[in-house]
Amino acid sequence: MDVLSYIEKNQKRFCAQLIDLCKIPSISRFESNWGEIDRSVRLTARFMKEAGLERVEVIPFKGGPPYVYGEWLKAGVGKPTLFLYAHHDVQPVGDELRWSSDPFKPVVRKGRLYGRGTVDDKSGIVIHLAAISAYLKTVGQLPVNIKFVVEGDEESGSRTLVRFLKRYQKRLRSDLLCLTDCSNLETGLPSLTYSLRGLASVHVRVRTLRGPVHSGMWGGLLPDAPMVLSKLLASLMDDQGKVLVKGFYNDVQELSNWERQQLASLPWNKKNFLQEGGAVKGLRLIGDATRSPYESLWSRPTLSVLAVEGSRLEGAPNQIVPSAEAIISCRTVPNQNPVKIQLLLGEHLQRNLPFGAELHVRPVQVAPYWKTVPQGPYFDAARRALSKGFGREPVLIGCGGSIPFVHYFQEVFGNLPSLLLGLEDPPCNAHGEDESLSLADFEKGIRSTAYLYREIAAC
Repeated sequence: MDVLSYIEKNQKRFCAQLIDLCKIPSISRFESNWGEIDRSVRLTARFMKEAGLERVEVIPFKGGPPYVYGEWLKAGVGKPTLFLYAHHDVQPVGDELRWSSDPFKPVVRKGRLYGRGTVDDKSGIVIHLAAISAYLKTVGQLPVNIKFVVEGDEESGSRTLVRFLKRYQKRLRSDLLCLTDCSNLETGLPSLTYSLRGLASVHVRVRTLRGPVHSGMWGGLLPDAPMVLSKLLASLMDDQGKVLVKGFYNDVQELSNWERQQLASLPWNKKNFLQEGGAVKGLRLIGDATRSPYESLWSRPTLSVLAVEGSRLEGAPNQIVPSAEAIISCRTVPNQNPVKIQLLLGEHLQRNLPFGAELHVRPVQVAPYWKTVPQGPYFDAARRALSKGFGREPVLIGCGGSIPFVHYFQEVFGNLPSLLLGLEDPPCNAHGEDESLSLADFEKGIRSTAYLYREIAAC
């Protein structure tokens, strides 16, 4: 039985493995949940061994969840070593009432597998293990050498990753990186990602009073903290969506002519974009209208308010609320320093603080941007593999999200070629409720991965 026939025959088994992984609520954000992370670690290690990887081990690391590592290094002299990366931890579920089914009881509906982690990023683990097992169970060897690291802290900022890579630098050294945690521009349209935005977020707390007081007795002279916070947040952006923080755009790198042409060649449908994003009727897009939509999504910095908290709506008493909090998150682009953006945010908030209220701004998270020139034999190999696996020519895209691992990997190992692939598509709702995976793309992804190993070996 050849490799592709094996993949086709065992597709249900690969899907069952993914479902088993997705049943585990491996949310890394809460240390109290790390027992579930350990369950996910053990199952990942078991699947690695079953696929035929060698030296599989769980590597504990102080300050964060353990890593899972496996390798296969018998391809022969002169064959490249491919470093594979994926993560098994997941985001919190969000609003459980907005899920159509239990987020940790995956179900199939209309050709999609619904559940937390189905597309971000447990499918990234399974497609590689499926391709690896297909080779080892049929021809008995892989075309390339493999080193595979699965992380359990990506959704919480990869807190120990740099130290891990440096400690095991000699063991992990490879010829190129393949990360499977990115997206496709459309369902069924394979894509290679060549840029990632960075991240800078802060926690903001405003206080007006030592404690709550009667809104009738004191209202009219004493300001409430939610109103102060609302005015403060409103000062961050104008009516067109431009960020008003002084110096916010100063270091932004403009696109090259090649990139502008590349973005202009990509398909875009505003109606579909609004529909797939869940926009309410009549919602208009924000941002600089002189720039293309994909430039705004991938190559321009953004600011979003991720959370606001003052008091509970249910049972709220007639009191002036003394304090309110928010999390502000910015996506950064080439040449922007995320720490500098945090400082600029803090300065803006202090300058625009109304009514003499008390303000505390605390840095939360930073992550660097990443960008490469998608040229060379390995990128050509990836294009050929995706074309064969999906039956369509791939496109080059950017990504508005952040994956700290890519920058950290190149920081430690140098500017190695990096192939960023994935199965997220516009309807997948990664990080949101009803996260889902296209099962047709899951199968195409496994086939593409099998082709990728063969194409890379020929470089």
